[in-house]
Amino acid sequence: MEAAAAAAAAPPAPPPAPQLAPPGKFDFTDANEWPRWMKRFERYRIASGLDKQSEEFQVNAFMYAAGDDAEDILNVLPLTDAEKKSYKRVTEAFNAHCVSKRNIIFERACFNRRSQEPGRIIFFHLELLFEFFKNGEDLACSGILVG
Repeated sequence: MEAAAAAAAAPPAPPPAPQLAPPGKFDFTDANEWPRWMKRFERYRIASGLDKQSEEFQVNAFMYAAGDDAEDILNVLPLTDAEKKSYKRVTEAFNAHCVSKRNIIFERACFNRRSQEPGRIIFFHLELLFEFFKNGEDLACSGILVG
């Protein structure tokens, strides 16, 4: 009887963590997609409860999700063995590696060729400007000043 009363008084158990699939493997030949892939992985990490696991477990999940090429990149990143077990250090190193691989010259050429087309809402053009601001491009400032 006491066991039944204790069970009735106990709060209900939380639902099990959802079984989510990690984002698809990253194509390291398209570094421009890295921020988007990383944001998706971070959402997966939180939604799946991965962020509650050990750092080393998180690194292994990250490496698995990123794909085979991630192993080759990890081996050339300037990280100690201890740092390779830190999720924060590994993702910082991957961010630095992938973002530096962006083709800035091509992006600037695309930006300079782009103009607001007649009949097109200004928000579409502003979206591109904001993307350049986000990436630290001062070219966007000159694009606004020049017109």
